[in-house]
Amino acid sequence: MTADEILAAIASEDSELSDAAMRDVAHFTVGLFAADSDNTAPTTAGTGTLVHLAGHHHILTAAHVWEEILSFAPLVGFTLKEGSDRQPCYDRRYIIPSVLAKPETNGWSEWGPDLALLTLPEVLVGLIENYRVFYDLDATRSTPKVDGAELRFLMGAVDEYAVHRPTGVAGKIACFRMKFKDERHAIGDYDYIDLTEERHGALPKSFKGLSGGGLWREFIYPDPETTGVKHYRILEGVAFYELPSADTTTIRCHGPNSIVECSKRYKVALT
Repeated sequence: MTADEILAAIASEDSELSDAAMRDVAHFTVGLFAADSDNTAPTTAGTGTLVHLAGHHHILTAAHVWEEILSFAPLVGFTLKEGSDRQPCYDRRYIIPSVLAKPETNGWSEWGPDLALLTLPEVLVGLIENYRVFYDLDATRSTPKVDGAELRFLMGAVDEYAVHRPTGVAGKIACFRMKFKDERHAIGDYDYIDLTEERHGALPKSFKGLSGGGLWREFIYPDPETTGVKHYRILEGVAFYELPSADTTTIRCHGPNSIVECSKRYKVALT
């Protein structure tokens, strides 16, 4: 497949190539929910990206997802198999939170900072890897110098699309193909990406549950050894805030520098 053929295929949002790109980044994503017991319908908490960092496996998410919801729940669940009536729930005490960036005063706001790593016990990692993949945050990545297409996706377990059952939260993890105009900011060690689009029918009424979802850059280019294509992805940001507006949707994400800062702080805490 040539670069021109890739670009032509990507121009159609319904193309198999676009769907494959969405599935590629979805493998790293889990929906997060809180539950009181096996007999109580769980509550959507947010979204997380499965990552590997400094020899441990984690869920990268927004700090308020842990601080405001999951930390109060006896059980924490993950949407590993989308659409399944049964999703795994685990004792919250199995999960070790490293809240690496949160507001020092005035509570949660549109500027955060708002990032956390939830460290998973190794006993759970094998089960998760039956369905999902951990993204290596230690790996050095740069934009590939290839001819092809670049897409941007924002992942989120949006509550509007979920079905709550006593055994878990069933429903797909939404993948929004970003055509949004983005605006970037920086405050100290943290950077921000604002994604804004006029409201239309394809968007949910509320983005509740999107917090902690990953913002991805996905590169698709010809495979020189076959007639197919290769995929290369970079985790660019973490969603944490929806700015209020009647006419537009603006999702604020922490950017790549914030993820690097988060990783540095975690490594320092280990020493």
